[in-house]
Amino acid sequence: MAKIRSVRPTYSTAFKLKVIEEVESGLSVWEARRRYNIGGKMTIDKWIKSLGNSMLRTLNKEEIMSHEANKVIEQLKKEKAQLEAALNQAKIEKICLESLVEATEEHFGINLKKNFGEQALKRQKQKRRYKT
Repeated sequence: MAKIRSVRPTYSTAFKLKVIEEVESGLSVWEARRRYNIGGKMTIDKWIKSLGNSMLRTLNKEEIMSHEANKVIEQLKKEKAQLEAALNQAKIEKICLESLVEATEEHFGINLKKNFGEQALKRQKQKRRYKT
């Protein structure tokens, strides 16, 4: 007795796209299977996953999100560079001001950090009067 082999039909890509378009337009998968005499419960679902617009939309969303994420990353990198430059400038200014304070302390013989304010200025004026 010879075995009878079932022949699995092959569908063209154009036919698959036509079915997918109708399903994405609102036709149920069950109705599409019945209308076009398509066997297999998951056949149309597989077509939709591989060829459907929903897959393209998902890819486009991912591409858009990754593009937007790249823009944000680039903007953050620029902002980081600007902040680092500002921090370095502030460090340089701090060193300059500390040097100025030290030079002033040596020149006038007072501790500006400890005696800062009007009282220090009054004492300085009094010292000048006694020297002259």
